[in-house]
Amino acid sequence: MLIRSVLFTACICLVFSAYADYAAGFAAYKRGDYKTALSELRAEAERGNTDAQTGLVMMYEDGKGTVPNPSEARKWYDVVLRKAEQGDVAAQTNLGNMLRQGRGPVRDPQLGASWYAKAAERGYAKAQMQLGVLYEVGLGVVKNPNEAMNWYRKAAEQGSAEGQYALSRGYESGRGLPKDDGEALKWLRKSVEQGFAPAQYSLGGRYASGKGVPKSDNEYLNLVRKAAEQDYVTAQLSLAKKYETGNLVEKNGKAALSWYRKAAARDNVQAIDRLIRAYRNGELGEQVNTALEKEWQDRLIVVQRGILDKRMKGDPF
Repeated sequence: MLIRSVLFTACICLVFSAYADYAAGFAAYKRGDYKTALSELRAEAERGNTDAQTGLVMMYEDGKGTVPNPSEARKWYDVVLRKAEQGDVAAQTNLGNMLRQGRGPVRDPQLGASWYAKAAERGYAKAQMQLGVLYEVGLGVVKNPNEAMNWYRKAAEQGSAEGQYALSRGYESGRGLPKDDGEALKWLRKSVEQGFAPAQYSLGGRYASGKGVPKSDNEYLNLVRKAAEQDYVTAQLSLAKKYETGNLVEKNGKAALSWYRKAAARDNVQAIDRLIRAYRNGELGEQVNTALEKEWQDRLIVVQRGILDKRMKGDPF
């Protein structure tokens, strides 16, 4: 589901922004080194970084890099709340994100939408993007594709790659905007120029089919690989399948296994299931390995429980 990928990417940006001295914490989090990530986040949070303060809520709640610590999580939640109440647009946006996800003391998508709106109305592109997502799916607000595209456009015109991509989807599908493939391709290219992985994957699909661009398998593979290298799980899964089957690339079980592992590390159910079968049957260049089979079976149970929990909470993401 493309909108899920867009929201995930935008939410990650809310927690791990691109400050030069913040990159180490983000890199540590991505590779699963949560102790280092927690240390970097706390140092930034103490210096007043709103995104780091928000990140600490998540890490203390989940017990990443430490034991779960609800009181510390609540402390940093309250720091962000106070900043939001004082009019800090980044804090308002992050607070909206936490309320949508149920981070902190309560899950309240409607209240989250109101905080997004405060920041969006003051021209904050990240909030405009998030508010557009809520209007698109009807979470915390009445579903309204036209209003969603209105907010996406505001973000896109400020240079938001996520907004540009969302606007492209609207023109392509005709949801909330008149169908216009020329406009769709224009905004898609703008997003690709900024290196936005879902847009890269989408443009790759156009090169694969020849939709609006000359058909080119090389361009397709180049763009899909770029997206995969940015941890875009849909692209990782696509590459894994191509290496497994030898479609457009030389058949290579080890390369397929590598991409399945990357996608599985992002909790992709299809990738985890494929790893389980590979270790059970000795496929993709691997020997039968019952220990790794069980490890991934256990991971699959945890992931599926998380998916079920979100569905029970009414969270479409």
